[in-house]
Formats: sequence, structure tokens, C-alpha cells
Amino acid sequence: MRSCRRSAALIGTLVLLAGCGVQGDAAPRPLAPDDVPDELLAPSTTSNGPEEPRAGTTRTVWLVDNEGCLADVERRLEGPTGVLSVVRSLLEGATDEEAEAGLRSDIPPSTETTGVDAVDGENVQLDLSEDFAGVTAENSLRAQAQLVYTVTSALPAVEGVIFLVEGEPLEGTDDQGQLTAAPLKQADFTDFTERCAGSVAA
Repeated sequence: MRSCRRSAALIGTLVLLAGCGVQGDAAPRPLAPDDVPDELLAPSTTSNGPEEPRAGTTRTVWLVDNEGCLADVERRLEGPTGVLSVVRSLLEGATDEEAEAGLRSDIPPSTETTGVDAVDGENVQLDLSEDFAGVTAENSLRAQAQLVYTVTSALPAVEGVIFLVEGEPLEGTDDQGQLTAAPLKQADFTDFTERCAGSVAA
């Protein structure tokens, strides 16, 4: 009798489960949102896409101090922090805090850039707005030096910068004081570094 009771109870349980379960389907079928556990509806915290640049990254721009020496300044940039963003940060000029510390930019304040393009593994082209062509002769070398140092600091593999204005080549001044359309390098601006060892990092 005890065995029969167990069999009857087991059969009753199976019948109950069959009545409450989800019947098998030949193919998957969608569940109503109310039937899906909350944890499966939550947004995913993982991504298979390319990683975006981290916001709030520190980058270096180069300004000019009261003695006409180049001075490296760290700025914290929000959003993408590629070389174009770094150059645009430089073109904004010195911040109030930097100006109070005796720093300035000799780049015309209205200057903008439309892009930084690779020429080869060692050189890039920097395209600037027409405003840059209006830089005074006195400030021209330091303005070029600021940009060359800023670009090559952001791109360690790059040595030279070719200047364009509205897409057209702009002659810069090399270390011999000669106009040239060749890439300008940090070595072309030693007048602003060798006598300013305290301003420019070794």
C-alpha cells in the first residue's frame, strides 16, 4: 500500500508540473517583457566595439613665457584627446591661470585648424586657417615652435610638421633663418630652448 501511495503522489506531481510548465516549441518564441527576469532587461555593461578615448586625459601644450622661452604646460582635456584636440586646445590661447603665471601664446588668437594629416611615418601636415598667416614677423618663429612642439609631443613618432594655410603650403623658418616648405622639427627652434633650460624639459 505504501508503494502505491508513493506512485500515486508521483503521478500527481508530474501532472501538476505538466500543467504549469511551458510547452515545447519546434522553434524559439519571444517571451512577454513581464516574463523576462529584470537582470536580463538591464543594459549591458560590456561592449565589443572599439574603445573610445578616455575623457579627462592630460596632454601637453607649449606656450611662451615672459623671457620668450618655450614652456610646456599640462592640460586636462575632456572627450577625445587625439592630436587634433590637443592642437585646438593650444589654439585657444593661455588660460587665465596660465596668463597669471606669466605665460602666453604667440599664435594669432583667431587661428583655427581643419586637420592634422600624416605624410609619412615621420612627418605630418598641419592645416591652419588664414589667420595664422597674419602672425607678426616677431612672433612667427615662436608661434611655429609652439605648434611643432605641441604636435610632436602628442605624436612621439613624428619628427616634422609641414604647415598649410587653407590647404596651401606655408613656408616656415628653419634653424638657419631661411624660409622653407620642408617639415620643421624641434631642432629648428633651439633659440627658444637652449637658453631656456629651466622652461623646456630636457
